[in-house]
Formats: sequence, structure tokens, C-alpha cells
Amino acid sequence: MVVLSGQAAKTIAEQQKAVADAHAANAAEEAEAAQLIADLAQGDAKAAYRHAANAAKDAAEARGYSKECPGCAAAAAAAAAKAQQSLARSIGYAAQAASDAAAADSAAGRAEGHAKTARTSADEAALDADAAQAASTRAEGADKDARAAAARADSASTAAEEARQGRLRVGA
Repeated sequence: MVVLSGQAAKTIAEQQKAVADAHAANAAEEAEAAQLIADLAQGDAKAAYRHAANAAKDAAEARGYSKECPGCAAAAAAAAAKAQQSLARSIGYAAQAASDAAAADSAAGRAEGHAKTARTSADEAALDADAAQAASTRAEGADKDARAAAARADSASTAAEEARQGRLRVGA
């Protein structure tokens, strides 16, 4: 809408400039006529006409300056249109930033969930390691018991062998 308003303002500004140009031309002609009348006048009237001619000349200059104003209005309209475009881009950037922030927040939430899962897994691994250590300790004890049983069995076997051989000798 501001762009359309800027275009409308530009058209109005151009119209105002044309009117100002016409008024400036008329004021310049009136200033020249007043100067001619002042040159022809006598005494106090001549002084009055000269002041009037100077005032008309000043008015013509003022009209010349005023015709520059519509150009300023057109520049202001163009600046307003650019400002509107900049605002539209800023709104787009803000929307993208909000979307990026939401995505980052979501990723942070997922990362937090993964971190919790990793901590739970690490806790479970520590418990498993403790259980494995306890099982290893029990296995070492069982190994010692098995070695002791094997040693007793070997002694019993040796004693049985000796007893058998002793019987063989007694019976021979």
C-alpha cells in the first residue's frame, strides 16, 4: 500500500511542480512589469513602486524555491517505498530467525534426551561392570575350590592306587 501511495504522491508531486513552475514564471513576469512601472514613476511613488518591484522579485524567487518542494516530496515518497520494502524484508528475517530459534530449541531438546539416554546407559553399564566384577570374584573362588577339590581327588586317587597295590602285594 505504501508503494502505491508513493506512486500516487509522485504523480501529485509532479502536478504540484508544474503548477509551481507556472506560478514562478508569472511572478517573474509581474516582477519585470513592476520594475518598468517603478522606472517610469516620479518621487515617492517611484520609491513605492521600486519597493513593490523588489517585493515582486522576491516573490518570484520564493516561487522558484517552492517549485523544488514537489521534488522533495517525490524523493520522500520514494524513500517511504524503500522503507516499506525494508520493513517487509525485516519481517521476513524475523520470521526466519524465529523458525531457526524453534529448530534450535527442538534440536537442543533432542540432544538433552540423547544425553539422558546416554547417562542412563552409562549407569546401566556401571551396574553391569559391578555385576561382572562380582561374578569374576565368585568365579575365582569357584576356581580355587575346584583346584582344591582336584588336589584332594588326586591325593585320594594316589592313596587308592597305593592301597590297591598294597593289597596286591599282600595277596600275592
